[in-house]
Amino acid sequence: MLSRIFRCFEKTALHPDFPSAEGQLICADNTAYTLGGPCGLLEIRVFNSDFVRENLKFDDGSAAPILVLGVEDIAGQKELEEKERLHNEIKQSKEDAEKTLGQTEASLEKALSAKARDAIKNPLGVPNYDKTRLEPRVLECMGAPEGLLLDDDSLSKFSAQFLSKDKKDPLSKVTAALASLDALRAAASNALARSVTSQRIPRLVDSPAVERWVDEGRPLHEKAETCLFCGQPLPPGLLDALKRHFSEEYDRLMGELSELSSKIGRAADEQINLPHPTEFYPEQASLFELEKREVERLEEERRSALKKLADAVNAKRLKAFTVLECPEVTDPKETITEHLGKINELIGQHNERTAKFERVRQDAFCKLEMHAAASFVIEQDYATRQVENEEARAQIEKAGLELTRLNDEIIALGAQLSEEAAGAVRINELLKEYFGKDDIKIQVSADKRFQISRGGTIAKNLSEGEKTAIAFSYYITRVQDGKHALADMIVVIDDPVSSLDANHLFNTYALIKTQIASCRQLFLFTHSFDLFNLVKDWAKEEVLLASWSGPLRRFVLAHPLER
Repeated sequence: MLSRIFRCFEKTALHPDFPSAEGQLICADNTAYTLGGPCGLLEIRVFNSDFVRENLKFDDGSAAPILVLGVEDIAGQKELEEKERLHNEIKQSKEDAEKTLGQTEASLEKALSAKARDAIKNPLGVPNYDKTRLEPRVLECMGAPEGLLLDDDSLSKFSAQFLSKDKKDPLSKVTAALASLDALRAAASNALARSVTSQRIPRLVDSPAVERWVDEGRPLHEKAETCLFCGQPLPPGLLDALKRHFSEEYDRLMGELSELSSKIGRAADEQINLPHPTEFYPEQASLFELEKREVERLEEERRSALKKLADAVNAKRLKAFTVLECPEVTDPKETITEHLGKINELIGQHNERTAKFERVRQDAFCKLEMHAAASFVIEQDYATRQVENEEARAQIEKAGLELTRLNDEIIALGAQLSEEAAGAVRINELLKEYFGKDDIKIQVSADKRFQISRGGTIAKNLSEGEKTAIAFSYYITRVQDGKHALADMIVVIDDPVSSLDANHLFNTYALIKTQIASCRQLFLFTHSFDLFNLVKDWAKEEVLLASWSGPLRRFVLAHPLER
């Protein structure tokens, strides 16, 4: 019980089995210290069963007995194991998160590669187009992808623009200086409404074809005396009669009709030169063909109207003495001009595109590329998955920092335990020197724990005496750890020779006498009469040698029966 009182002062805490205990420690100078309270400058080191239980753990239940030394070592070892457990747990969690993240990213990359291949590379024929080119566009449109999607018509349009890789030549604007159909009709109407006044020959009037034939042959017979057709002499007065029939008014009308017929013929020969559809870019060619067909239809309508006028004029030439009706015709010139204006608009667009050929292709490609990126974002729910991946990366980074911190702490704690383990060397020295235990050795294992070996092999079934020898040797190393001067220490030893034979008893006495004799004050409690007598004789020697004024200022020995 006394040793436990001293240990309470050493630990400045009450014993857990006696939480309501009271007591005082009064020094020679009458300084009093309360049990469980601070002891000022007193340095007390107690060896008893509590010390052995708190500082040494012998694991004999396994094939490899392990010794753990020191309260700090035991707590440190537990802390080390806990940190290593936590480290492994976080490491496994981090590896699982990294695996999941890797699978997610691999899935997205695979889908992105497929999109780059199926939406751009293959259909548009862009070599070497891959996910590295599409990914920046995906990131650009993550916020609002819907506005970048194209409908089917736009997709076809921009695809055609980009795929039209052959640069077209510029086209000239279409012009058409068409004669006015209304003016020709007015002239024809005027001519058809006229009737020639003359001394008409009935047989010619009744036969327009003959009249026309005679009129055409008349100039050939002006100086002839015979008929150029039959060879007979011309009847006297015939040419004069014909001249009166075919009067100047008649000749004038025939001249007008001939000139009008020529104008109508020239108008009918007028053509509008249109480009070929293949000269346009593909997306303009179809629109041009629609306008071209309409212009050609109107041209045919115009030619039909001109033919009506021409027929009417030709009829008038045979019926100069008859008033004829002029046919009704519609002039499609204005409608033709409107359609030619639309064609010229297409030509203007064509020429502008030719001038900006590469820029148009690139603009089309950009729209197609952004459409592919936007559709990928929507199909893959890319924005949400990116947020989740970022959160996973943040957790992984946080776990990495935590692992680094734990690893540093594990290394530091391991180093600390390794320093404490250096005491094993001193214990081995004491076991050999004082207990003759050359075969028993304490070695530091790879996990910074103490391994006990006997004769080079793992020691099993340690005897109580061997355990006591190891425990007391460890106590001596703690007293001599250099943290405090031995001369300032009060050393309390309670029953250090339990379970020891006579040889070990004497060795323990020698260990006390040689290793801690210079302490400030020594308290020794024992059940052993032999140890009591040895220490008592030692104390008498000290008195006889007058060494009590030396380092050992007071020696307290408790008799077995008095203890």
